[in-house]
Amino acid sequence: MAQKRETMRNARGRLLDAAEKLFAERGFEATSVRDITAGARCNLAAVNYHFASKENLYEAAFIRLARELRNWRERRLRADLNAAASGASLERLLRSFVIAYLEEFESEERRRRLQAFADIEIRNQHLPPETFFRELMQPIQQLIQQLLRQAGPPMGAKAADFCVESLMGLLMHARKVRAIAPRIEIPAFYHGASKKELVNHIVSFAVGGIRACAKAGTGERKRRPAFRPGRADKRRRRTGR
Repeated sequence: MAQKRETMRNARGRLLDAAEKLFAERGFEATSVRDITAGARCNLAAVNYHFASKENLYEAAFIRLARELRNWRERRLRADLNAAASGASLERLLRSFVIAYLEEFESEERRRRLQAFADIEIRNQHLPPETFFRELMQPIQQLIQQLLRQAGPPMGAKAADFCVESLMGLLMHARKVRAIAPRIEIPAFYHGASKKELVNHIVSFAVGGIRACAKAGTGERKRRPAFRPGRADKRRRRTGR
């Protein structure tokens, strides 16, 4: 009995391994259950037993990958939060995060696979939107906001939300350019900029934007002064002209 349970667990793991690879390469529609079972060396009944459907297998494969990447990012960000508690500057902390974000898609196959999986899911959605947000985006956004609160200038919650979203937009664009560049034979980045120059620019741009938003109170609704009629307004009211 114990051996049978172990065999079943191994089959489930093989199905997830094959599914994440094929879904990341081909997407949901172009990947059949037979493709997955062939790669996992399992029969069709194993998919029904462990996941009940192709949709559930797709979601389970995505969540497993997302949690691995999320845990890796959380460890890096918590190290930065410890540095912030020791008085590290906002520039230093953002530089650490930017470098880690750009490098994570170069250094490990599973992280690159997740990003390919995520790109396909964004273009052709099959997961509930809350799954993508809950598993991958929200925990990291919360940690970056915490980093801003500890090391950045004082700002409201809405301004912090905008700053985090803008920073992630910069990073996602830079990652996509870096992924595309080798295929079209252009220098590593715009105008032949090196990776170091790109990191310096993103950090400078982000820090400047964060400080400007904090100063301007971006996203916070400012109270309008009460209207006080002048002499001309009072005269028009009396005469009707």
